[in-house]
Amino acid sequence: MRPDDKLWFIDAARLALVVERELHAGYGKKLGYTLEDVARIELTPNNRAYQDHMIATAVRGTLVEAVAAITPCPWLYVELGQHLARELGTIPDTHPYADWLRMYSNPEFNTYMDNLLERLERFAREADDAARARAKEAFRTSVRYEWMFWQQAWEQQRWPV
Repeated sequence: MRPDDKLWFIDAARLALVVERELHAGYGKKLGYTLEDVARIELTPNNRAYQDHMIATAVRGTLVEAVAAITPCPWLYVELGQHLARELGTIPDTHPYADWLRMYSNPEFNTYMDNLLERLERFAREADDAARARAKEAFRTSVRYEWMFWQQAWEQQRWPV
């Protein structure tokens, strides 16, 4: 990996941590919970499996596999945020997800996604056929976990035992 790629991923990880933390802290103030409360929540089965998939892929896989595994999450959030903003037009302050929608509909996230996708494509070109095939499977698995992540909230998933 090129040094500028390393720096980009460090900056992207920092941005994700800072932005997500601020978003959760803001919702916590509105809904009466703290970041410490969030840290104590037990992960649902789907959430734990998704995180384990991404971590295992990053630890055991090639660079293209790791990037392929993490790409669906931000890509979905950016696409969803921008789609909903287009559908809603102006996002009213009273909308329960106004902060989320404003954040992920921000055009700056297009630049982030363009940079991430450019790197994914470049890493795929530089990889061998076997690594590209595993990267496609890692991406597909993450897409499935993304769907399961949203579905678990809808169904209020809990551990069965």
